[in-house]
Amino acid sequence: MTRVPLTSESLPSQFAESPDPLKESSLLGEKLYVSWFLANSLKAKDCQIRLRIIYKDLTEEEILYPLKGYRVGTFGTLLAGEKYEEKKGFYSYKATLETSKGIVLDTWKQLMWVEIEK
Repeated sequence: MTRVPLTSESLPSQFAESPDPLKESSLLGEKLYVSWFLANSLKAKDCQIRLRIIYKDLTEEEILYPLKGYRVGTFGTLLAGEKYEEKKGFYSYKATLETSKGIVLDTWKQLMWVEIEK
C-alpha cells in the first residue's frame, strides 16, 4: 500500500501540459493505493480486499473491494476537497485479503495501525 500527497502540481495534466480545471484550483489531499497479487491456488472472483481507514480526526471508514476475477491489480481511494479538510488526512490503514465468506487469507497493516475503542 502506498499513500501519496495530492496537489494541483501532481496532476497528470500538469506534466502533459493539457487543459484541466483542477490545475487552476488549490487542490489538496492524499490518495491511498492498494495493490495485490494472488497465488495460482486462489480464485480471484471469490476474493475481496477489506480496507479499513482511520482518519486524522479519528473517524473510521471501511471499503470492500471485490477483485472481480483479476489476480493482479491496484485500486486507489482519494481523499480531497471538503472531505480532506474535514478528515485532515489519512492517519492509518489496514487491508485484509479475504474470501467472499470472510476467511482472512492475508493482512497488511500500516505501522501506526491501532484498534480504536468505541
